Amino acid sequence: MTTMDEYLRAAGSAEGEDLWAALRTQRSRVFEYALSNRNLTIDMAHFIAKSKNTTAEILGALASDVRFNRSYKMILALVRNARTPLRISNSLLKHIKVFDLADLTRSHFVHSVTRQKVELMLMERIPSMPAGVKSALSRRASARIIIRIMERSDRRVIDTCLASARITEDLLVAVLQKRTTKPLLVRAIAEHGKWSLRYNVRYALIRNFHSPIGILKDMIPEMRSVDLREMYADPDVPDSIKPLIHSTLIQQDKEVEIPGDIVYDIPEDADHMLSEDGEVSGIIKEGEAMEHYDDTEPDSDDWELGCGRSEATEEDEDEDSWELG
Repeated sequence: MTTMDEYLRAAGSAEGEDLWAALRTQRSRVFEYALSNRNLTIDMAHFIAKSKNTTAEILGALASDVRFNRSYKMILALVRNARTPLRISNSLLKHIKVFDLADLTRSHFVHSVTRQKVELMLMERIPSMPAGVKSALSRRASARIIIRIMERSDRRVIDTCLASARITEDLLVAVLQKRTTKPLLVRAIAEHGKWSLRYNVRYALIRNFHSPIGILKDMIPEMRSVDLREMYADPDVPDSIKPLIHSTLIQQDKEVEIPGDIVYDIPEDADHMLSEDGEVSGIIKEGEAMEHYDDTEPDSDDWELGCGRSEATEEDEDEDSWELG
């Protein structure tokens, strides 16, 4: 039985099958010794780059090795390995072909940060791609890339994207809910033989302003009355669709509550709360005390009479006192 020391010696100096035997042990120390072996071939280096046991230091050494760093197969293997440092893998993305980038968007072995950068790179290239490349890319890329292709393509490419196995009902509902979605894409979804039968997709189509009314006429009668009443009262639903919803509810013998203006009832005894200029008066805030007093000025006649009575009384008292005296 071969010992670990024998594998390490073979990794450092052996060649051919002896070197392959050492590499197949999948030991990181063996890989480290093999990097200094002049007999290491590109296939052996590619084997090391794909291994899950390869450390980040070894992957970095392979990326900087002049014997292998120009090999496209080596570059692709380094990017696909999750242990490759992000600085190295992101710098190698510019050398990768478009369809291989599309495969990276669906690979779970690639770091999530690298996947996001790949998706951004593809989104920037989509507007300048020919229709045939877009169709081929939609068969290999992630759902996020497929959605972007549909938003920037013609009807033929859109139909190819809608046939992709990575497109789901929730993704299409999210597309229909966006106000920036183009009418061409909305019509393609509404006319699709598979997606136009999904209930949630139909619900989103009815609420979309770009949906063709001719197709909605056949969809609305098949919707639940609860959803129809909700859409009829929703101000965000297009007004051109509401007559169809109203007629469908009438045919189903369902009561329709037509939204109107809000009217507030004011009790009769609350009229004194309003002054002539419309301002509210007579309201006592919580915690405040109000003193009740008569601040009206006395009438002038009453004042004179009062003064006269006082003077007369004083004169009478003086006369009585004089007579008595």
